[in-house]
Amino acid sequence: MSLTSYSYAIAGSEQPAQTVAAQVAGTVLFATGARERFDANQVQHPVKRGQNVFVGDRIITRENGHIQLKMADGGYLSLRPSSTLTIEAYSVDPSQPTSEKVKLNLSQGTLRSVTGGVGERSKGNFRLNTPVAAIGIRGTDFSVFTSADISRVMVSRGGIAMSPFGDQCSADALGACQGSQVRELFAGQAAAYLELTKGTESPRLLEGQLEQLLPQIDELFESSGSTTPKTDTSDDTAIVKPLSLPPEIEALLQASLDQDQDRDGIPDYQDSEPNDPAQLVDTDKDGIANWRDLDDDGDGIADVLEQHWLMDPLQADSDQDGINDVTELMMETNPLSADTDGDGVLDGSDRRPLQQDHFTIGGVTWSFDDLAQAQVSTASETRAIGSSLWQMDIVASQSGQADSGKLTAGLDAVTGIWWGDAQTLKVVQQLMAQPNWDDVQKSWALNLILGQTDGNTLKSLIPLWQQQPGYILGNDQLSIMLDIAPEALQQQTYTYRPQWQIDSAQTANFSSYLESFSMESLTVDAENGLFEARVSTATGGNRLIRGRVDNGMLFGGDSDFQLEGGIVDEDQLVLVLGSGDHSTLVRLSLDGTSQLKLAQTWQQIQPNQQANTGRVEWGRWSNFAELDAQDAQLALREGYELVGSNSHFALFRPQSGDLNLPDQGRFAFNLNDYEAVYQNGSHIESASVNNAALEVDFNQNRFAMQMGVDAPSLSTTESLRSYGSLSDQGLLQSESGLSNTRASGFIGENALDAGLLFEKELTDNSRISGVSYWKRAD
Repeated sequence: MSLTSYSYAIAGSEQPAQTVAAQVAGTVLFATGARERFDANQVQHPVKRGQNVFVGDRIITRENGHIQLKMADGGYLSLRPSSTLTIEAYSVDPSQPTSEKVKLNLSQGTLRSVTGGVGERSKGNFRLNTPVAAIGIRGTDFSVFTSADISRVMVSRGGIAMSPFGDQCSADALGACQGSQVRELFAGQAAAYLELTKGTESPRLLEGQLEQLLPQIDELFESSGSTTPKTDTSDDTAIVKPLSLPPEIEALLQASLDQDQDRDGIPDYQDSEPNDPAQLVDTDKDGIANWRDLDDDGDGIADVLEQHWLMDPLQADSDQDGINDVTELMMETNPLSADTDGDGVLDGSDRRPLQQDHFTIGGVTWSFDDLAQAQVSTASETRAIGSSLWQMDIVASQSGQADSGKLTAGLDAVTGIWWGDAQTLKVVQQLMAQPNWDDVQKSWALNLILGQTDGNTLKSLIPLWQQQPGYILGNDQLSIMLDIAPEALQQQTYTYRPQWQIDSAQTANFSSYLESFSMESLTVDAENGLFEARVSTATGGNRLIRGRVDNGMLFGGDSDFQLEGGIVDEDQLVLVLGSGDHSTLVRLSLDGTSQLKLAQTWQQIQPNQQANTGRVEWGRWSNFAELDAQDAQLALREGYELVGSNSHFALFRPQSGDLNLPDQGRFAFNLNDYEAVYQNGSHIESASVNNAALEVDFNQNRFAMQMGVDAPSLSTTESLRSYGSLSDQGLLQSESGLSNTRASGFIGENALDAGLLFEKELTDNSRISGVSYWKRAD
């Protein structure tokens, strides 16, 4: 028997508080909305996840309240809104079953009860009273609604006995009542319920199902709180809340729980011997048989759903990151990845598990929060590497440590843009907002003064250091940080010529700047929001790269090149041109204007040619315009078939006969190439994908996909998540439920690769759309 103690003053006395042993009846699994608990002395207590409830407690839910309890004998109670339950007795002693007893009083509202060990061992010692009825059990899962004048009960498993109070049925007794007034109801009596009205002689057996008594979907998410996430909020109800699941998931649960070939009470999905009714299975060895233990690992997610979503039904924390699975679903982190944002810190230790806010300098791990206390070293230096180009070194250390290394970025004194790899620029951008950014500037200024740099040069650099550019554009390898000028261009066409370009292979040591691709010219049709870039390649050929101009940003590309940049002013453009693992930074200046108009064209993309053997293609308009219903069909190439499309992209695969796919096994896929956009009204901009994960389970023909998406105008990383099915033809299709993103695609021959469309609606007029190519991990 589990005991604890609390103190209260005896009502009506002036004696000091006395300590009374209060019997623990259970623990709060989940609590949301307005609710309260009053102890045996009518002292009010809060109801929070993880707290105990005691014999004598009166537990109340208001109009929006909901409480779920795990009882001391393994039973389960779910108290729905506008309900009042009193725990009159809850004694558990498996060594002496005759001494055990459970007595509950539901004075109003709705309660679901799944009986525990006492109900299994000592059915005659269980009683639930309402204002008009006594309910005993036959070992069961049932739901009760009551008011002061009427009580109704439905049975999901097992059976119950219902009776009005009277000479043969005392409210003080335990167990089912006896006599002719008793009516029984068993789960095998489909679509039926018992109803007892105050003053009638016995309950009536009625046909039909009462919506208010059906098991609710959130009751299969019993949030155990076995692992508490590290968050910035102390409000537990903000972390864990009921999940709203669609009808198809409810149907899946119902079908899974109902399928029981040997009628032993154990659903087939949990029964290792589905044709042997004598076998009782207890997978997690907790003393609770699987037929009643819907959640073996106690993580708050029903086992059948965990299997459906590729989680481990025997591990409360499938990825071992320190956060249980149900909390990860609420937080939108990936329960199949220990480090959702890929910043090197496990989700359970990461204050921002969806944001890449950790980085390494000289082997020391930093977070963005550490930057405010960083000690800037006088070794932070700057030096000229061209007529207007500067190398900017930042050397800093964490408190009490030696200098941990340096960050190096470039600065163009003409345009004010910074450049470097994407992670470095994110760190510099964060540091610019800290008070110690002044220390960085002072160190640079001192370095230039000691180097006898002329005063005019120093005066021209200081304003650039004090700006805080708002946009980072480019790719992981080479990016630019700048402020863009969305209104700089008029409704005409501009031609730009390159002034210089810096190869990404040279930015690591900033020793020189060389040409690798030759940008010949750039034409911008500001009226139609289009550009064309003419590029000469190392083989002597010419390529025309097309894309979109929108709010001062440029982005586009083809199968080999990707271009992204920004308009500094009417006379200056800066962009990053990338191909494979090679990128080039280009600054261009205005060469002239004209009345030439550009037109959008259809682009057929073959992703990452070195890795792909032609099995995946996608198409889109050169300016990423929305697709019409017929666009993808008109672009269909001979020998290919259309797999699907979203608002901006169409996905194709070769036509083929029988597809060879594994019939078993589970495989992870790595993101190899993608294109994505963020659309907000008429505005469209390039989006970047980070820490993407795709897993396909051929045993169950299921898949799970998760990724983070950023865009220059998005204030935070968006988490995209899809769960779905795999067909015999290798087609992937997401399902609603936990999916917040529509996804469709296919698995390639022998499951070596995959193509996947994805789209997440953010608001009525904003969305993220993309298409991706994946290679199976070794």
